[in-house]
Amino acid sequence: ALGALKLDNYTFDKVIGLPDISVLVKFDQSYAYGEKEDEFKSLTKLAYSVPNFFIAEIPVQEYGDKENEDVAQRFKLTKSDFPAYLLFDAANKEGLKYTGDIKADALGAWLRKNKIKMPAVGTIAELDEVVKKFMKGGFKDTEIAEAKKLAEGDYKNDKKAAVYVKIKE
Repeated sequence: ALGALKLDNYTFDKVIGLPDISVLVKFDQSYAYGEKEDEFKSLTKLAYSVPNFFIAEIPVQEYGDKENEDVAQRFKLTKSDFPAYLLFDAANKEGLKYTGDIKADALGAWLRKNKIKMPAVGTIAELDEVVKKFMKGGFKDTEIAEAKKLAEGDYKNDKKAAVYVKIKE
């Protein structure tokens, strides 16, 4: 998938061991296809702008040389688990397994819950909260300033962020 690092049993530990870097690793069969693979590709397109975060994939061969099977076994993953997603970061050195639906928006929400500044598929959850405060609080300028701060800071690479500010103004 475009935007995903392809890892193997030689490069896996090097990449997840990089300091101050978070990595979401997808374990899957060698030639993945179908709806779940399409969702993964959507996720990789959203993730390119997130600083200090990479999405990677490890293709596990079922036959022949059985490449990367040792890495999958290390995390107790079998073919029936594929695709399996594990998040590696400072808080999850051994990998935090994702257990939800294999949908780009659900994976993105899970990443945001785990402190990865992942853009939302259609909206930005943090700015949605500012909008709710803005609507309930009587359209105060402080909420506009808060939205500007987020749009120009954490979400400066997300085109949707500027729209929130323009609409509020």
